[in-house]
Amino acid sequence: MLKQYAQINRGDDRKLHLVCAPGFERYLRNFGQAVERLKALDNLSFINSHRLLISEKELPPEIECLKTDCRLADVSTVLADHITHSTSLSLTTADSGYKVVYTGDTRPNDDLIRLGRHGGVPTDLLIHEATFQDGMLHDALSKKHSMFSEAVEDGRKMGAKFTLLTHFSQRYMLALPRMRDSNSDDDKDVGIAFDHMTVSPRTLVHSTLIWPLLEAAFPESSKRAMKRSLSLEMRGETRHEMVPGHYHGRRYRTQ
Repeated sequence: MLKQYAQINRGDDRKLHLVCAPGFERYLRNFGQAVERLKALDNLSFINSHRLLISEKELPPEIECLKTDCRLADVSTVLADHITHSTSLSLTTADSGYKVVYTGDTRPNDDLIRLGRHGGVPTDLLIHEATFQDGMLHDALSKKHSMFSEAVEDGRKMGAKFTLLTHFSQRYMLALPRMRDSNSDDDKDVGIAFDHMTVSPRTLVHSTLIWPLLEAAFPESSKRAMKRSLSLEMRGETRHEMVPGHYHGRRYRTQ
């Protein structure tokens, strides 16, 4: 991607800003020296995502350059409930104040909800990973990912105007993952994403139409998904209760 960027923007001296985990800059620069020369590194601005945590009192000086170049009013992160150094990110545009929260890989957690409400600015679009379909609680907990209904619930909790689900696991889903009810009014502000999908704030609503179309196009797959989900529910794998003092995504007591 960096090679392609450098080729397309040849002669453009504007910096490419990369918000990334600690240590990623060292990895890329070592790669550029030892493996393959990456010209884009010469004009790359690395920003440690942990320096953008909403708990941080002082922001790195390069953040102002990022906000100016990208016409952003705010860029913030919180630690995700996933592997070490993982973060979730929020971007708020300077022109319209449109706010997007992108979870990355994570379990549901309180910090993510705080990010969605940070600065008193409501979240217009939540892009939430939904690796596992409902009923796969054990897998979601052990691999630190989210289930469909958990992602939707996070959107409700932070007051997101629209939630776009993504990162569906092809490794564990042998059929179409099952939504609670594709015709439910409760999910009219929930859509699903797919590879190479392009949307705008005005066309987001069209993503809600994808699910019934997929069910109609792949009826057998949809039936298998429903059968699998119901089977898991009957075995009690979706039942859980919140441990007092802990957000439901952090710790479960399974029944």
